[in-house]
Amino acid sequence: MAADDWPTFQDGLAPEPPSDDDLSLVDSLHAAWDEDDTHRGAGEPWTLADYELHCCIGRGGTCRVFRATRRSDPRTVYAVKIYTLTIDNEESRLRFGREVQALTELDHPHIAALVDHGITEQGHPFVVLQYIDGLRLDEYCIREELTLEQRIRLLLPICDALQFAHDRGILHRDLKPGNILVDRDGRPYLTDFGLSKPQRAGSTDTLHTGTGAVMGTLNYMAPEQLFVGSAPVTTRTDIFGLGAVMYTLLTDQPPMRFVGFIDAAKWYYHRLPTSLKHQGKLRVPRQLEAICLKCLSANAERRYRTVRAFQLELQRFLDGDSVSARGFSVVRRMSLLAQQYPWLIRSTAALLVALALLVAVFFGLWQRSEASRQRADRSAAALKRAMRELSRHVRQQGQSPETIHERRTQLQIISRSFDDVAADFDNDPELLFSAAQTDFMLGRIECYLGNQTAGRRWYARAASKFQRLVDRYPDHEEGRFGLYHALNSLTRYKEAVDVIEALVHDYPGNLDYVDAACTTLFLRGRTLINKGREAEGWAIIERAIALVPQLEPHVDRYPRFRRKIAEARSFEAQRLAKQGRLEQAQEHLEAALQQYRDFGVLNSPVAGETLEFDLLLAQAITIAARRGSAEDVERYRREAEQLYEQAQQRYTGYVAVYFGYEVVLESYVKYLKSAGDDMGAREAQQRLEEVAQLAQSLKK
Repeated sequence: MAADDWPTFQDGLAPEPPSDDDLSLVDSLHAAWDEDDTHRGAGEPWTLADYELHCCIGRGGTCRVFRATRRSDPRTVYAVKIYTLTIDNEESRLRFGREVQALTELDHPHIAALVDHGITEQGHPFVVLQYIDGLRLDEYCIREELTLEQRIRLLLPICDALQFAHDRGILHRDLKPGNILVDRDGRPYLTDFGLSKPQRAGSTDTLHTGTGAVMGTLNYMAPEQLFVGSAPVTTRTDIFGLGAVMYTLLTDQPPMRFVGFIDAAKWYYHRLPTSLKHQGKLRVPRQLEAICLKCLSANAERRYRTVRAFQLELQRFLDGDSVSARGFSVVRRMSLLAQQYPWLIRSTAALLVALALLVAVFFGLWQRSEASRQRADRSAAALKRAMRELSRHVRQQGQSPETIHERRTQLQIISRSFDDVAADFDNDPELLFSAAQTDFMLGRIECYLGNQTAGRRWYARAASKFQRLVDRYPDHEEGRFGLYHALNSLTRYKEAVDVIEALVHDYPGNLDYVDAACTTLFLRGRTLINKGREAEGWAIIERAIALVPQLEPHVDRYPRFRRKIAEARSFEAQRLAKQGRLEQAQEHLEAALQQYRDFGVLNSPVAGETLEFDLLLAQAITIAARRGSAEDVERYRREAEQLYEQAQQRYTGYVAVYFGYEVVLESYVKYLKSAGDDMGAREAQQRLEEVAQLAQSLKK
């Protein structure tokens, strides 16, 4: 993996039993764990370097934590944190070394110490940390029934620890009660640090991460972490985290509650706390509320500049002195309430009307309308950012079978979220385009999984949105191209041809449009031929073949163009075969197959190319059989068998892999029957039925 993709040490952990992901990590590291029990079954604990791992005590998005002992010192317990991703290049290895080196500088009595580190033989990095035998901060406060003052005093040493880290250029980025542990003596420890470096010498305010990704825990996350790029992640980001922890200690609940990223992106600014009254059993003094809400300000400039300043405020409160933080002004509180509780403002407006304060009412209505528009803009922007981030991730991962179902779930959530802001579509072409693109991607996923009916429903939704976009914004180039793809996927080839040929005409030299036009013209022509309208179909295919020479000079730079060249050769072979010119047809088919071999079909990240290659092999078997060349028939059959075996492993779960091989076997069975090889035909038929059964099971 690239160095920029390496996960830093910010990943939060929740003490939960091991899941299947925990077990798969351990399996990959040469261990067998019982899936139904936290502890390992019979036998010795699993060994990693000088450590013996006994049980999983927590996990995060990219790592697992195990309780362990050192073989040379079995009495001391450690926490071993193993990352699921691997280091496979020197740059990533050096970055891991730099992060570990920075963490070794955090020698503080209230920070869980880094004891050791290393990289497993399989490339998984791990760190060995001081084991804290205790409870989460919030659980400790509830269990010990601590008073408000006792809870605040627990924060003071944590402030010392965090300021110590900031002084060394290290940002935490995931402050929450679960990352603060309190041992049996009542001593709190800060755990699970991220890593940052100052942007300029002497800076203690602005720091930057190495990944640029969303980091933290949603219910405790500052806005600049959730909305990546909206503002820099700085020491004040950790101030927000401290305020979130403080809010939890004062109210016994998190400051915000979200069910996922999309929910947070839509409603984040609506759910920022505006008061601590009536939020818990403890009665929170106004001064303490002001300190907490200052930390939780959406605007980082309104928060405390340093952890030390926040700590001094808490100490002044404990000493009975006045604090610098002030409660929200009436205007600011009403503005926040307008975002969170519009019904309350409406009631207030009604009361003002009753009191004849007409001018104030109109002003309030205008203010609410503007706030509503800004919230809608923020929600729309967040959705578009989520869509772009997911698209980037999909491009990086390819059509990975391990992630395809996860992608479907994420996209369905995003699609429903777009539906919630559908009223803004006509005024925001990019929002409408992103909504249509989401539906189109869902259609592709469903079809890859063999759910054709569901796929067509999503394609139809996408086509409707793209059409709406193009009708309102006729010059929206991406919208026109999206409409083409949706129509093409719905097999509405006649309409798709009209759209793509217009794009080829309006944007001469755009090879993407030429490539797409070839695709649809070939599909349209084949459809007409299959319907018996051969003359019309072949005329359209000729239009596609005439476009192919524009692609041929660019195959080295754009290898995907080889597919269109191969398709043109395939149609030429089909026409020659109909004329009885079998030798020439075979030559054209061999040239088409060679395009895929040169393209590296066995290593392609696209399952559909395996299907296309299989269809060519089936056609080649048919023509070789007509030529009477048993040797060529067997050669093509073996090539299809090899492709199927490898594709099964590479594209697990894709129906296209099985369908393509079925077509090859059908051609092979026909050949064997025509050759009088009844036994061979029965064996091939049995193989065909096995493959068909596998494909059917996937559809279910």
